[in-house]
Amino acid sequence: MKGFFVSQIIPTLMVKVNQLECNVIVDTGFTGEIMLPSGIIKRLKLSRIGKEDYLTADAHKYDADLYLGSIEWFGSPRAVIILECPANIMLFGMGLLRHCKMTLCPKQNCLELEKI
Repeated sequence: MKGFFVSQIIPTLMVKVNQLECNVIVDTGFTGEIMLPSGIIKRLKLSRIGKEDYLTADAHKYDADLYLGSIEWFGSPRAVIILECPANIMLFGMGLLRHCKMTLCPKQNCLELEKI
């Protein structure tokens, strides 16, 4: 999978979530799989599967609704747990990077993700 940088500092990937192309920020501080805003979750009509306490980067705690979704993962569908975010932000987290190698080259506007 290949991605790019926004303003040479924000690593992003285009990921198909339930067939919707989403430009997600790769966030190594996010331990989950995918985080999407409420509006996208409603648009995709995802099935809610529970709640989880979530700690934000600025140490605020809130209850996040969890949804079951699917992404295209190296050419095949893969089930993912999606956290609902009240803000307009889409994240791709470490929960998906466990068996991957990621190469980041901001100056060359290049992000590569390989399955290992």
